[in-house]
Amino acid sequence: MSVEESECEAHFAATTRRNKVGRFVVQLPKKPSVLSLMGNSYEIARSRFLAVERRLQARHLLKAAYSALIEEYELLGHMKEVTDTTQPTVHRPYYLPHHCIERPDSPVFDASCVTDTNISLNNALMVGPGVQGDLFSITIRWRTHQYVIIADIEKMYRQIQIHPSDHCLQRILWRNDPSEPIRTFSSRQ
Repeated sequence: MSVEESECEAHFAATTRRNKVGRFVVQLPKKPSVLSLMGNSYEIARSRFLAVERRLQARHLLKAAYSALIEEYELLGHMKEVTDTTQPTVHRPYYLPHHCIERPDSPVFDASCVTDTNISLNNALMVGPGVQGDLFSITIRWRTHQYVIIADIEKMYRQIQIHPSDHCLQRILWRNDPSEPIRTFSSRQ
């Protein structure tokens, strides 16, 4: 493992906990020196949200499905509205631009979108070691068995909670209709 991979794994082992209902609560593996350089991400996230909104206004079925998905995030407690965006946070807030794809069963969040200082959230996070084989090796192993079972765990990543100190690093902008004010949401509180 590289030095960063080792540090990331040690961070995971030291900071990951289970809450009283058994869900994992993780702290993002931040690089403090890079995180401190991260600039303002609100304007680019707002601009990209408005572009997504215009696209959705022209495609009513896609908009209905995407709106329902965002509403589901809130109803299930996977995100919560931030009512006071001026309240101090542990880190400078990062606004994740998001968009939908033709099959809107999952929004696409863009943590590689750079801020006004040319630093993205992805830049500010450590990369840990790979935990599974490469896709080619996995596919080749399938050929050695008569039967193969694959599965997709629905909403798997939403079952893991983000530590409250990192909620400000996962904010999104949303509104159901252009006549409404744009609201800010973050990871569950």
